[in-house]
Amino acid sequence: MNGRGLVFLLLAAALARGDDLPADLVGTCGAPSVAWQLNGLPPAVTTLGYETDDGLTLLVAGHRAAAEPARLGDLAMVSPEGWARRRIVAGPGLVGLPAMARRVLAAATGDSQVFLWTLTRQGEESTPRKLSAAAPPVVGPVIIGSTLLYAAGSRVYNVSNLFEPRWDADAGGAIGVPLASDGQGVFAATEAGLVALDVGDGHRRWAQPTPAAARTGLVVTSGAVVAGFADGALRAFDTETGAPLWEQKLGVTTFAPDLALAGPWLLAATGDGRLVAFDPLSGEPTWQARRPGPLSSPTAGFGHVFVIGEAGRLFAVPFDVKAKGWTYIGFTPDGQPLPLAGAPCLFGPRLYVGTAADRLVALDLKDADGDINWAVPGGTAQRNGRVVPPEELPAS
Repeated sequence: MNGRGLVFLLLAAALARGDDLPADLVGTCGAPSVAWQLNGLPPAVTTLGYETDDGLTLLVAGHRAAAEPARLGDLAMVSPEGWARRRIVAGPGLVGLPAMARRVLAAATGDSQVFLWTLTRQGEESTPRKLSAAAPPVVGPVIIGSTLLYAAGSRVYNVSNLFEPRWDADAGGAIGVPLASDGQGVFAATEAGLVALDVGDGHRRWAQPTPAAARTGLVVTSGAVVAGFADGALRAFDTETGAPLWEQKLGVTTFAPDLALAGPWLLAATGDGRLVAFDPLSGEPTWQARRPGPLSSPTAGFGHVFVIGEAGRLFAVPFDVKAKGWTYIGFTPDGQPLPLAGAPCLFGPRLYVGTAADRLVALDLKDADGDINWAVPGGTAQRNGRVVPPEELPAS
C-alpha cells in the first residue's frame, strides 16, 4: 500500500468512531422479519417508492428476455401490503431504471424506445406512447418537473410536458451511464469525459475530459457532479464550469452501479466489499466499512447503510462503528435458501429487496428510528426513481 492509501485508511478510521456523527445519520434498527413475499416478477428487480394520489405505491421494475413470461409484468405497481395493483409489460424488455411523475410512467426498452404510460385507470396496462431514439442503448429516463430527459447513443433528448419532443443534442460520444440533473443542467458521461447541457435549449455549457470513463451513474450535490471511474477513482466537477474539484483514488476494479447521498455524505460501494463515505465538497473521506462483496448500490437510513453482498446476503452497516449491525439471509416460506439481488429500497420502516429468482421480499425493520436518507439508489436531487419534483427546481 502506498503512503496516500495508508493516510486514507487512517483518516477514514479516525473519522468513523461515531463521536461526531452528523445528526441525520444517527439512528437504530434491529434485525428484520418478513412481512410478505410476492412472486411472479423478473429476477433481481429494482423497487422504487412513491407517494401518489392513491397512497403509498411501490414501482417494481425488472429485466427479462422478450420471450420469457412476466406474470406480474416488467413493471408492477404494488401496494406496501404486497398486493399487485397494476401490470405493465414491454415486449423487448426494460433497460435501466424507470421514472414516474404525477400519473405518467416512463421506462426505456431494449429496442431503443422510451415508453410513456398514462396511469388513468386500474387493471391491465394501457396503450403507451413511444418515443424512438437514434441508437441503442437508451439511458435514463430522468423527469424534472414536467420535462423528460433520456439519452441514446451519443444524443440527449428533451421532451416537454412529458410527451412533446423539444430538443436533442450531441454529447460527443456514446453515453454509457445514467444522466443526472440539478434542474438547470443535464449532465452526461461519455467514454472521453463529462458534458453539461442546458435543460432549456440543449446548448452545451461545458465539456470536461476525464482520465478514464465513468462507470457509475452521476450524482449532483452541493454544486458538484460526481462519478466513479474505470480507473478506480471518484472524481467531482463543478456543475457551472466543469472544472475538476477533487479526486480520490480507491484502487478498486469496480464500483456498484450507483453512488448515493446519506445526509451530508457521499457513499460509494465497491466490488471488493468496501463502503466508503466522503465529504462531497472537499472529497475528504469521512467513514469506511467492509462487508463480503461484491456489494450492491447502497441505500441509507435509520443510521445504517443497507447493501446486498456475497451469496445474496443483506447487510445493515451502522454509521456508528460502536454500534452492531446485522446480516439477513433470505429463505422461501418452505425453508429453501433465497439469495437476494439488486439494490434494497427503504420506504418507511420497511425494506424491499428483490431476489435472484422471481420474488420481492418485504422486511419489517425492528425498532427503526431516525432519518431516512436518500432511500432510492442513485442519490442526487432525483428522488423517487430519478425524479426532481417541481418544488425542488431552482428558481428561474
